[in-house]
Amino acid sequence: MNIDLPIRFTAKVALGSGYYIHGESFRHHVDHRQLRDVMNIDPSTLDKTKSLVELGLGHLTLRTHSWIEKVGDEEQLLRFPIMLCNSVKNSVVIMMYGHDSFFVFVGLLGQYLGMVNVPASSEALLGEVPDRLGSVFELSNNGLYKYPLIDQLIDHTDIVAFYGLEP
Repeated sequence: MNIDLPIRFTAKVALGSGYYIHGESFRHHVDHRQLRDVMNIDPSTLDKTKSLVELGLGHLTLRTHSWIEKVGDEEQLLRFPIMLCNSVKNSVVIMMYGHDSFFVFVGLLGQYLGMVNVPASSEALLGEVPDRLGSVFELSNNGLYKYPLIDQLIDHTDIVAFYGLEP
């Protein structure tokens, strides 16, 4: 796991936006401790020759991805949210729900920054939101806008087709 400033910032955004959208359910159904622990890591003190267990971070099971990493073939799920972060001129937060995890993608002013995928009880969170695939939150000068992620897939069928994904 590469812990750098973009990942630490993404973890902070995931904490704030997750609680803002889901409230107390976020506290009870998402392993927010892992997000907080990643956010509080000082990369200058990390010894990259040691394992997470040796560093006292053996409990971390979340997955991360940042703008400096390539997307591998096994990570097809990441391609569309990353493309969406890069295509929106404003800042965005994309929330997606896996079988037993919660994804947060962050884009700043048209540039994908990072993703965190943390263990969660998605079914509990999905009971509160109508957008089962996920949501896009766009912050502009005029305010905060929410769009169902499925609408973005439909609006970007050319890009979806380019990546070989099915809307």
